[in-house]
Amino acid sequence: MDKKTLIKLLYDFGIPDPEYWADQELNNDIWAHLAAFRFLRPLQNDLDGYLERPEDWINSELNRCHSEIGHIINSMLEAGIPPKDIGLFAYWIARYAYIGVLHRLSDPAGGDYDLENEGEELPRWRLIETYIRKDGDTVREINTGRYIPELHTLFPYRNPEGKPKT
Repeated sequence: MDKKTLIKLLYDFGIPDPEYWADQELNNDIWAHLAAFRFLRPLQNDLDGYLERPEDWINSELNRCHSEIGHIINSMLEAGIPPKDIGLFAYWIARYAYIGVLHRLSDPAGGDYDLENEGEELPRWRLIETYIRKDGDTVREINTGRYIPELHTLFPYRNPEGKPKT
């Protein structure tokens, strides 16, 4: 992908400073930033939804059968808490949960520091970049050899006010 196309794609993803990240993507043989942002984009969009469209997800939860959160939201609304504030509250809960999961994904030891020898003998993981290559009817997944950077350091890439994270 050429730099101009990559900048536009990152801009469309809502990534702050897309020129910088395009350079990182094109000039780094170790870290796969585009793959990282592709993974994070739906999470960022979900997170933004709590702020930008709180009524949508509030109504969805209120209309869902047997929704425990619906009962809590209804109590909050009956107490006079505006949907915007409920959305901000949900945003921060989701943000902390996402960061916790992303941090664990970035830690190949799994944060199992309470185990004997910190779990040295247990399996580990790493996130890597791959792409699909089609040769006629054959589809192969190719490992690029690049790693996904620590996702918790890149997310969220917009703050609650919709501004890029600095």
